[in-house]
Amino acid sequence: MFIKSTNVKKRKKGMGFEEIKISKGFSGKNKRVKNDFYPTPTNAIIPILEYIENQNVWECACGDGAISSVLVNAGFNVISTDLNDYGYGKVGVDFLSQKSKLANTIVTNPPYNLINDFIEKANKLDIDEFLYLLPLDKLNGKARTFLMQKSGLYALYSFRGRLKFCGGKSPMMFHCWYHFKRGYVGDIKFKFIDTDDGNIKLF
Repeated sequence: MFIKSTNVKKRKKGMGFEEIKISKGFSGKNKRVKNDFYPTPTNAIIPILEYIENQNVWECACGDGAISSVLVNAGFNVISTDLNDYGYGKVGVDFLSQKSKLANTIVTNPPYNLINDFIEKANKLDIDEFLYLLPLDKLNGKARTFLMQKSGLYALYSFRGRLKFCGGKSPMMFHCWYHFKRGYVGDIKFKFIDTDDGNIKLF
């Protein structure tokens, strides 16, 4: 289905129509990046470092090392793997096919078309805590909300502004870190994250 947007008329000079559709959040089978590879910006990672309880972390969809490098610089021991080769970590490792866990904590930005699979796999591997960077609207859907609750959804750290993926462009959706703790059954905590570089605050 094609979505009409009044924002198209505001395109920058020299910008192709395909670029406009990507930057404005249009849908379509040719608009997604292959393998859902969207490197995570640094200012999306720094605010949640204090909430990672275990020093040993598994980045199971590490891509080009955007998340892993920040974690390493912050003093974490990081195991970085990915199914595909983006020049970082151990490649050819399919998280969804893993028989055993490589660490008790996972921090990653998973492919959005495999969100439920990544949540279910973390459960099957008995991961103690995992933090997934996902669009905020992934809370929609009755089945997924039950899955998240059953998986120990502990907290949501929501960005006040849009993160910049895809060569500096901001997608239409807002993002949030979903923090899961194995066995957690209490109320879900909610906090805002300020995305301003050098002025990141949690409230």
